[in-house]
Amino acid sequence: MLTVFDWSPDVLDTWIRSGLPWLAPAVSEIFPTANGLPVPKSNLHRRFRDYIDELGYPPGLDIHSPQRSYVTHLFERFGFDHTFVQRQVGHEHASTTSVSSDYQTSELNRVLEDMSEKAVRPKEERE
Repeated sequence: MLTVFDWSPDVLDTWIRSGLPWLAPAVSEIFPTANGLPVPKSNLHRRFRDYIDELGYPPGLDIHSPQRSYVTHLFERFGFDHTFVQRQVGHEHASTTSVSSDYQTSELNRVLEDMSEKAVRPKEERE
């Protein structure tokens, strides 16, 4: 497993040695259901959607939003290599990873365009 933060292996090791055996002994999944089976994707999607709705977050968020945010932070805050990030998050195609790689540039362009549009408007329209 590729890790980014120095504390990640310790957290996973503690879970695998202490938490997992207590939850479901002799399982092959790292995060199983209470009966030791893999968590169905449909359950994850439904529960995430329920949490989003309950917290009043925008409807555009989905189960992949935290991963996209994580990937963006790996690129923009930590400067990780594209290939490393692609492998770390399990993307088969580089184009999938690149969707999150230009967030800062895209956001800056959006803000600059908005400011430019406001700047060229007559003074009365800006107020």
